[in-house]
Amino acid sequence: MADDAKKPAAAQASPSDKDLLPQEKDFLFQAQMAVANFFLGYYKYGLVVIGLVLLVSLVYGIAQSVHTKSQRNVHARIAEVQNDLTDPSDKGALAKAATDLEGIAEKGDGTAAVMALLQAAEVFREAGQGDDALRAFEKAYALKPEGVLEWAAASGVAAEKARKGDVDGAVEIYRKFSGGDGVAAEEATWSLAVLLEDAGKKDEARQAITDLTTRFPSSPHLEEAAKAATRLAQ
Repeated sequence: MADDAKKPAAAQASPSDKDLLPQEKDFLFQAQMAVANFFLGYYKYGLVVIGLVLLVSLVYGIAQSVHTKSQRNVHARIAEVQNDLTDPSDKGALAKAATDLEGIAEKGDGTAAVMALLQAAEVFREAGQGDDALRAFEKAYALKPEGVLEWAAASGVAAEKARKGDVDGAVEIYRKFSGGDGVAAEEATWSLAVLLEDAGKKDEARQAITDLTTRFPSSPHLEEAAKAATRLAQ
């Protein structure tokens, strides 16, 4: 309860949210990442695309089946904005939808607010508004979400920083997540290796690949990691 009191209001769990045991949270996180990776495959820098958060939310909803009325209303409003996006090439419509989603998040709370911000960030990015995307990702991350939503927000911030040429800022985020032993650590370690290779930091990239193959021998990224190791050896 004390920890919740320190969080921003939008990040605090609603009274009716279902509490998960640690082992259930870990299983849920792995299920969420499996769904995302199955549909999207390998995505550079850990980037997400439109639809990823929706896919994740389907799995998230299995465990978070009980929401307050406000949470349900936020999800309904998110769906309305998504349904109105009929032409992905219309940059003006995309920008408006992203702004609407960001506004929805400001009036929501809990995981629903995080979801709205993540989707706003994705749509801003599709509209070619990288600075706005970064802002939305940072807002989502500031709400201190848990599990895959935390990784989605953090990796989004890192990806946008990398796009803007702030390699050090992106590396800092990936290193923060790469130190653990869960799925987020695995994804962060691989994203770190990709980023460092593209930045021309061969020694650090090789170390990240070694960390990945040593610590995560069953990683789905091993094939790509082997190819990267070959390139880096040249």
